Amino acid sequence: MWRNKPRGAGALAAAIYLAGAALFLWSARPDMAWGDSADFVLSAHYLGVAHPTGYPLVTLLGKLALAVPAGEAGFRFGLVSVLSAAAALAVFFHVAARLGGAPAGAYSALVLGASTFLWSSAVALEVYTLNLLFCVSLLALALPSGGAGRAWAAVFFAGAIGLGNHGTLAFPALLLGAAGLWTNRRSLPLVLFCGAFIICAGLSAYASLPLLSARSDLFDWNLVERAGNLPILMSGRDFWVAGEYKAAVMLAAAKSLAGSLLSQSSVLLAAGAAMAFFVSPASGFRKWLLAGMFILGAFFPVMYPTHEKEEFFLPAYAAFLLLGAAGLGGLAASANPPAARKLATVVLVAACAVHPAWLLYKNKHISAARLDDSPRAHSEALLRDAPRDALIFIDHVADDTVAPPLHYQFMSNIRRDAFVFHRLYLAFPWYAGYMGERASGQGHPAAVPEIDLAAESGKQYPLTPEEFARLREGRTINLPSVNIQTAKIAEANAGRCDVLVNTTRMFHNPILESATKPLPSGSLFALNARGGTPRDERPPAFASGGPRSSVFDALAADMLVERARHFADSGRHSDVVSSLSCPTIR
Repeated sequence: MWRNKPRGAGALAAAIYLAGAALFLWSARPDMAWGDSADFVLSAHYLGVAHPTGYPLVTLLGKLALAVPAGEAGFRFGLVSVLSAAAALAVFFHVAARLGGAPAGAYSALVLGASTFLWSSAVALEVYTLNLLFCVSLLALALPSGGAGRAWAAVFFAGAIGLGNHGTLAFPALLLGAAGLWTNRRSLPLVLFCGAFIICAGLSAYASLPLLSARSDLFDWNLVERAGNLPILMSGRDFWVAGEYKAAVMLAAAKSLAGSLLSQSSVLLAAGAAMAFFVSPASGFRKWLLAGMFILGAFFPVMYPTHEKEEFFLPAYAAFLLLGAAGLGGLAASANPPAARKLATVVLVAACAVHPAWLLYKNKHISAARLDDSPRAHSEALLRDAPRDALIFIDHVADDTVAPPLHYQFMSNIRRDAFVFHRLYLAFPWYAGYMGERASGQGHPAAVPEIDLAAESGKQYPLTPEEFARLREGRTINLPSVNIQTAKIAEANAGRCDVLVNTTRMFHNPILESATKPLPSGSLFALNARGGTPRDERPPAFASGGPRSSVFDALAADMLVERARHFADSGRHSDVVSSLSCPTIR
């Protein structure tokens, strides 16, 4: 059965919310983060369109968060993640306590809050904790009634709104929606008609994207004011990675996630999840819904070759913990004699104190995020090193998006004479034209030539079959076309202005190297250099003295390696080893 609300559950839920909010606020980032964070913050600030799937809900919520008169823009936007994580914990406890009782619910909620799955997502400027909040809210709506009656309408609406935040919500939303349709099958035509209307109303957040696209040129993924581009953005088609859905990759992901799940859980929770199907008072309908949510939640991070495995796995982990709470509550309730039930309750209360405390200690490295100012340090060094009127392309490194320089130039108003652009956007046919218009309008000397990518796609460039297919199809994640345009822009500006990038790691390919020889200089690499000596400069330092991120270290290491590579190519072998010696690199 679905338990009655346990006594004192409201006070416990409030306490869990406050504890989670305190932990996540204490360890929150003071400003910008690496990854897609800058894209979200800039899109919220300028009301633009972020990368696929567009994320209209977090863009609009982020705009509200940026109005909070406290801290830097990154911290203010991060409040969306922090407060969503705390709210998700409170709703999660509500569901877990109704499934397994207050002690088991509190135990599973505290474990969730101290886990790497939720804690690391809460201190990121991302969409994952809001996605979890929608997932557990759907369960809170669907489980009490088994999907019958009015609950199905609320599930459909909440699921559709949540899809404006993250597309993976489709997996649990479709599962719960299908359950609601089945339980209301006697009035299926009316349910389908009303359900379609409710879903369309919930998805209306996406209607804002063409309006945002029309007002923001700089932060506008795929120009979705053109109607045909909106479905492409919403589907995430640009991020479908052909050739990477391999059994070996999926198996490795499954092993990694299983290891993370087991290391964050306990024997008690694992036993509870296993026993949930035998001793829990929750109905079989609810148990199988949770099992289905776990399977579907695990499917995407196992199948899709993303590097954000734990973040995508977060809903599945929550479903596992809910099963654990249901099983533990059932075991405690079925214990006999009464003294055994009291002992089971004591064990659960003790576990509430010991296991979360151990996780907080084990995962304390997450709190170092509050000391990490490496995005600011690198961005300020990059902008400082740029010569006047430079045209700077930011690029990808360490499997992450290096977008903070855009944030610090446009929001902190640093170095307005230098122009920073996201190199990946060159895959869009309109973006190079926008670059040229912006340079001309502000008196910048850069020349941005018109490049016929259709003609270029017919040339015999040395490409893999997948790269060639992407070039011919004009897919957005299309490095060959980006590389072609980068090289041609660098050639067109020889003698006019400096064209630079912040990393050359992605440049080791025949298309670029046949036309350009990047020259390392400080934190930047000149693409249209015709000789010279790299500056003998070490990677930027940063003020906090806290731990650096892996992206910062990858950028610093790339800077040193490229300088050594330049010396080796120039025959200056005695300088190669000395150029690599840097005690600040881990």
